[in-house]
Amino acid sequence: MNIKHFFIFLILATVLFILWKLGLQVMWAKFVLSGLNTITTSVSHLQKAVLSTGKDLEFTYFYADRTNKQDLEHLIPTVILIAWQITVFFVKDIQWKYAAKLALINIGLVWLLQIFYPLLLFNINQSKFKLAMVVIGLQIFDFMFLFLILKDIILLRYRIRIQNITTQT
Repeated sequence: MNIKHFFIFLILATVLFILWKLGLQVMWAKFVLSGLNTITTSVSHLQKAVLSTGKDLEFTYFYADRTNKQDLEHLIPTVILIAWQITVFFVKDIQWKYAAKLALINIGLVWLLQIFYPLLLFNINQSKFKLAMVVIGLQIFDFMFLFLILKDIILLRYRIRIQNITTQT
């Protein structure tokens, strides 16, 4: 990883953020929504989730006793992760299969966390602990993306170092 990769990352993040605002956000939200309505509804009290595309984009979660609405701001860090995953493909010492494996693992993990997040919203009015976990969960989403990127950097440096050692012997 060098300065060239940093600039590739910045350009990709900027372009993806613009695309995010132009419609990529809706595509990702529908991807998350498909998981919400197939997986989360089958293992929780969530009956249905709907994407409202009016003035503000938001998920509406339907439970037996009430509904909850949540804006999609917590999905924005996904742009940074996708930009990072694409940047990894530009590292010449890393095979594309390994870069694809890292991307699938990270994006899959983020998708799973985003579809299981509404489980915290059930009976939120009856538990101060759950309310605190929802607030903390929204804050942790940003840091989670940073930790996934740091994990990749450590793995990539280790893999490159191992490759250099094996080619020298």
